[in-house]
Amino acid sequence: MTCPPDGELVIDLVGRLGDAFAFEDVEAELIDVDGTAVPVATPRMLFRMKRDTIRPQDRADAEMLRERFSLDVD
Repeated sequence: MTCPPDGELVIDLVGRLGDAFAFEDVEAELIDVDGTAVPVATPRMLFRMKRDTIRPQDRADAEMLRERFSLDVD
């Protein structure tokens, strides 16, 4: 898993994906949590999920992800 440069860890739980994404379409990485492999959405996937929502906080999160992870996104 790629952590932000400042070491800050933010957990963003997804309650539903809406119509734009299906769970099988989510780009994820497996990380080890105390011996258990846990799928975690990649920063690029989180950006894609948040950039076009109506919530201003999601759009702000998307911009932060783009900048922090130097995402080259379409």
